[in-house]
Amino acid sequence: MTYRLFIWFAFVLFPVLLHAGIFCPPHKNMLCSDDKHNLDILGRPVLVGNSLGKTARYIDDNQLNSCNVGYIYRKWYVDSNNDGSWQEIELYCIQNLYFGYENYPVSVSFPPNRTYSCKEDIRNDRPTWVTGPCNVMGFSFKDDVFEVADDACYKILRHFKVIDWCDADGDGIMNIWEHTQVIKVIDEDAPAIQQCQHTTFFVGQDCKAEVRLTSSAIDDQACGAQLLIWTAFVDLWGDGTYDLEFSNLKTGDFYLAPRANGAEVSVLIPERVGLGFHKVYWSVRDECGNTKSCHATFDVVDKKPPTPYLHTFLTAAFDATTMPLMVPARIFNVGSYDNCSPADKLRYSFSEDVNDTIRIVDCTNAGFQFYTLYVTDKAGNQEVVDVFLLAFDNGSCSASTRLFATLKEGNDSTPAVSGIMAKRNNMEKPANSEGEGRFVFENMPLYADFAIEPMVANHSNPSSRINVMDLVLLQEYIFGKQPFSDYEWIAADIDADGAVRSKDLLQLRKMILKGEKAPSGKDYRIVFEPGEITLEKLASYTSHADILEYDGQFDFRAVLLGDISEANGLDTENRNVHTLYTKQTEQSVELYAAEEMTGKGIQLECTLPAGKEVVFESDVLDLNAQHMFTDKKTGRVKILIAEDVLLQKNIPLLRISGEGAQDVVWNTENWWVSQQTTLQKITIQSEAADQSLFVYPNPGVANQFYLSQDVTVNKVYSIDGKMISFVQNGQKVQLAGETNQQFYFVETLDEEGKSAVLRWVTIQE
Repeated sequence: MTYRLFIWFAFVLFPVLLHAGIFCPPHKNMLCSDDKHNLDILGRPVLVGNSLGKTARYIDDNQLNSCNVGYIYRKWYVDSNNDGSWQEIELYCIQNLYFGYENYPVSVSFPPNRTYSCKEDIRNDRPTWVTGPCNVMGFSFKDDVFEVADDACYKILRHFKVIDWCDADGDGIMNIWEHTQVIKVIDEDAPAIQQCQHTTFFVGQDCKAEVRLTSSAIDDQACGAQLLIWTAFVDLWGDGTYDLEFSNLKTGDFYLAPRANGAEVSVLIPERVGLGFHKVYWSVRDECGNTKSCHATFDVVDKKPPTPYLHTFLTAAFDATTMPLMVPARIFNVGSYDNCSPADKLRYSFSEDVNDTIRIVDCTNAGFQFYTLYVTDKAGNQEVVDVFLLAFDNGSCSASTRLFATLKEGNDSTPAVSGIMAKRNNMEKPANSEGEGRFVFENMPLYADFAIEPMVANHSNPSSRINVMDLVLLQEYIFGKQPFSDYEWIAADIDADGAVRSKDLLQLRKMILKGEKAPSGKDYRIVFEPGEITLEKLASYTSHADILEYDGQFDFRAVLLGDISEANGLDTENRNVHTLYTKQTEQSVELYAAEEMTGKGIQLECTLPAGKEVVFESDVLDLNAQHMFTDKKTGRVKILIAEDVLLQKNIPLLRISGEGAQDVVWNTENWWVSQQTTLQKITIQSEAADQSLFVYPNPGVANQFYLSQDVTVNKVYSIDGKMISFVQNGQKVQLAGETNQQFYFVETLDEEGKSAVLRWVTIQE
């Protein structure tokens, strides 16, 4: 019976032991200071069945607050696959852990009140405290700053607040401690002013000065970074009354911002200050209320010398048989002025002594006098100028001297044939030419009635200088499109009546078209020392000078009448050359443009064959008597159009018919005025001529010729290999060496700098 009972008991227990299982440790109540990972206290799970021998791990669901109070739900699980994480197929159980508050007393200490001598020394103190293990403390502060206080120069009320963020009783009210710390800065050292000396200011052209007053101060203590507050009172004219105040309480120009310790302070008096003695009162205060002040003076003085406006060269005449020449220093004055002294208060002398005002000229020193002239203002400032006097003795002393003169064109070139003569009574004295328009009178008698007369021969070829460009310029002026300047006025006033108007335009057209002279019969108009030329002065210019007008040099200018385009300066050779070509038809010879051209004017010139009939027609140009002229003596035909011209490639510019049409010879004076009012060369060639590169005219004239393209000439040499020097200006080539009537070869360079086209030209003397 006993044996059967044993077998039955074993049969019942064996299946239970084979099941896997995990049993959590009991729930625990803990304190906030306890270690939540101390398993010796918190316990470990029990593993049974198939879980035996496997690893038990846990995962915490932490519901603790910042004070370490609350719950932890700890999930223990069997890590069947040993991967360190829980999967839903793995066995687990839950252990509840409660952590309660542990009450300890809290003690808070606040910083004491402090007193400093400098703001830079202020420390950032903070509260301290003693607490239990579960308290979470924090603090904040807020400053009330007083720049001015009754008991300090700088004061801070620092309000501290300390909070225990752990709510021990759970009522939502935190424990708070509050305290106010008093911080004071006390400074009793006044700043030391560094600049309080006399200052001098100098007036400008308006006899007043810009006055900027400066000072600086140092607060001699540890607080070097504090600001200094300045005040400046200005007493103009030093009469004891303050006229201006500058401070940090003012606005605009009178606002004076606080300055750093040691920094310079300056005030600018808004209005310029006149001559006189003035005062300034400086006051400086530091941020602790310590003040220092001083008085300074300044004056405004005139140290600017007068501005001389003098005759630097004068002439005078005297008769030594009666009395010497008395030369006062003031006679050289034209209009000298000073910034502070009236013109009538300026003094003129021949030395620093303002009373040295007279010089005497007699037979012992007749002729050139060299003086040093002093101009002195009321303040004693002096300016020095060298001046000259040429004293004519009218022959009483038999003295002579050397006089200089110039005669050039307005564009600074030299007339081909010119001279200067001095004339009086039955006496003539020619000047010697020194070349390039310079002349000198040697051993010139000192007679005061000499007249100086320049002479310029008529131009050998006016048509080389006067052309359609000048006509266009004059026409545009009359139409109000562009003004003239300087010598252009004289060149345009062809009839010399002191005005520029349509009469001059008509006369210029006749000069270009028909070769007529100006109404005076002279090509040039000469003016003596014209200075700035204006329309208003045109009628007043003279062509000769009196010897007493000598100022160190007689300056004459010759202006070619009608040559407006080059009156002020010679034009450089224009690189643009336009080509017209002739085309032979059964009835006529037609003249075409090689490219479409739009311009402001055109000038063409050709020579007709003698004894043959030639007829000119055009659908483009108006060939009436105003625009076309034929000289029956020479057979020359000129076409002159000074208006908008449009040339098209497929429409003939001219048709020339008659038995002599093929024998018409085109001259070199053919011109085109572009839309930009620039003068450009026109070359005319036959349709069969080489269109790539050629020289013209051929034969060349006056050792010069032109190229039809913008190429560089490498060398020019004769048929025997002798090199000829030359100057190239654009498409113009001027030979400089000795030439004879023979062939010359012209070698050019291609774009790669290699020898390219070879052309020949005949030079005809």
